[in-house]
Amino acid sequence: MKENEVALGFWTATSMVTGNMIGSGIFLLPASLAGFGGISIVGWLFSAVGSILPLVAVGALGLFFLEPAHFQPWNLSDQSSFSAVTATAALTLWAFLGLESANIPAAEVKDPEKNVPRAAVAGTLIAALVYIPGTVAVMGLVSPDVLAQSTAPFADAATLLWGRWGYYLIGIGAIVSCFGALNGWTLCLGRAGEFAGRRVFHLGNHGNRHGNHLLGRFSLDVRFAGTCLHEMAS
Repeated sequence: MKENEVALGFWTATSMVTGNMIGSGIFLLPASLAGFGGISIVGWLFSAVGSILPLVAVGALGLFFLEPAHFQPWNLSDQSSFSAVTATAALTLWAFLGLESANIPAAEVKDPEKNVPRAAVAGTLIAALVYIPGTVAVMGLVSPDVLAQSTAPFADAATLLWGRWGYYLIGIGAIVSCFGALNGWTLCLGRAGEFAGRRVFHLGNHGNRHGNHLLGRFSLDVRFAGTCLHEMAS
């Protein structure tokens, strides 16, 4: 980092971890978990231990309007409880992608030995406090059969709470959240490209005049594009 640049502090690094986690995933994940029923909540807790305003509003207020029948039976899948928990834990673990967001740009963080691990833990806990109550509220508001087919679970739950304007409020929140995550991941991928240039292509400190290793960045872009195309084709 250049001398005239301002280092990222603890709260900035924490915000980046949380923001990178809370991208589009949280808005879609309840629909993926609907087929497992209430037992998926255990999967959430398992992932949170092991490893944004509209969302908080739905999670906080929705808990007062839960429909207990939506959690019966507790395990909707045809799997054993253990298999259901491990399956939902794998799904929810995807939502915690971003845990490494403070580690990748560590060179940009002030006092990284102390702030990077603290930001990783704090960011994960904040994300979990948004994720878990929010998912419980959505599952309690929207019936399992409707939720499983929903393309916008949080928006559907907000519609039940506040009417049509709640649907658009969550939509705006999703857009803001995705742009925030894009901003944070751009910083992380820039650093990852530099590491690739130094360690994979052995370019040392030879970047362009802005210090960017374009070959490393390009190699990551090709890899990510290939991964996306493979997933789209499968």
